[in-house]
Amino acid sequence: MIQKSIFVIFTIILSLQVFSSKHKANNSNDFMLAGRNLSYFGVAGVIIGTLVGGASTIGTVQMAYYYGIAGVIFTLGSGIACFILGLFFTNKLYDNKITTVTEFIGNYFGDRFKKISSFFSTLGIYIHIIAQIIASGAIVSFFFNTNIVIGSFISSLLILTYSVYGGVKGSSVIGKIKIFVIYIVMTVSFVEAFRHSGLEIFDKLPKNINWFSLFSYGKKKAIFDIVFMIIGVLSTQVYLQAIFSAKSKKDAILGSLLSAVLIPPIGFLGVYVGMYVRANGFATQSGAEVLPYFISTHFPSVFSSIILSFILFIILGTASGLVVGVTTNIFKDFLSKFNFKNEINVIRLVNTIVVFTSFLIVLLGMQSKILKWSYLSMGIRGSIIFLPLLSILYFGHKIDFKKFELLYYILFIVIIYYMI
Repeated sequence: MIQKSIFVIFTIILSLQVFSSKHKANNSNDFMLAGRNLSYFGVAGVIIGTLVGGASTIGTVQMAYYYGIAGVIFTLGSGIACFILGLFFTNKLYDNKITTVTEFIGNYFGDRFKKISSFFSTLGIYIHIIAQIIASGAIVSFFFNTNIVIGSFISSLLILTYSVYGGVKGSSVIGKIKIFVIYIVMTVSFVEAFRHSGLEIFDKLPKNINWFSLFSYGKKKAIFDIVFMIIGVLSTQVYLQAIFSAKSKKDAILGSLLSAVLIPPIGFLGVYVGMYVRANGFATQSGAEVLPYFISTHFPSVFSSIILSFILFIILGTASGLVVGVTTNIFKDFLSKFNFKNEINVIRLVNTIVVFTSFLIVLLGMQSKILKWSYLSMGIRGSIIFLPLLSILYFGHKIDFKKFELLYYILFIVIIYYMI
């Protein structure tokens, strides 16, 4: 009972940091762009706060439990993508003063391509939200020993409160807190695992898997996951939204580069923990339980409750940021033409619908691997956004892209086919 009380108390304490009047989105500009006033740390907060969540923590440990160092692909790809975003994309995107990346693409390809790309981009982000609900639901259900459906429903309610309150402003605040919280969680987990086994765990691992290869679960699959991880980040609304929300181009670039430095180490810490648990004979039907199991069995009950509340906050923050991105896409690309008198209320309604439809989809795939959902998500949004975006950034004033619209549709279909 004490454990559960502490878990709830610390979850509430972390959540209260978000619900400040200065973090509330009072209008559509606040919700979607934080008033275009984010510092470099605020930009990094939005990127890390949304990108680093269930896939980077629970999902990475889960993947390492099954396949070893291949679990680092998500965070390594994220870091590479943020580096590319800062050095090669931000300078060209920032000056356009846009809200959605599909809005930018539509200026060159036309309204039809804008809507189609927005639809598939939104679908891809939806899938990533599903991964976060699965991960957060696993934490809640594991800790309270309850049904995964109930755990996911509770998580969905928390995601809704985070996202509907602050929008991008809230995502920035959550991200700043998460930067410290994530490093605390993954560092203490790594130190505890290493203290028990050091390098000896590598001798205890099953011999039928190449634990030190990025391609241990299939070369073709791993290469596609790395590539789609990178282009997925470079094509995702909420990560680019962080760039659009910066108060200066310098802040946008520095925020991206700071994210590139901070994200990859998280994955390497998680990989060791996953391999440690596998080496010590823990058997599970759901790999999502590996990190919660490790924490609950290797730390004093009070401390493990605090750490698990931190992990839950990490995942909820990512999900809420993704919901903000989906909501922005839907409102800006499909609904803004109706000229609503009170846009913020319409945005919050869309936000609510996004969360609960995501929860309903989760019910259809509860036991799926978290990173499987995440890589699929990145592939879908990357394949419809990345090539048009890259083409525009470097050939925008030289080519009439409307003449090549069919070619980009064909490329999208081919990429999805090979990815699946």
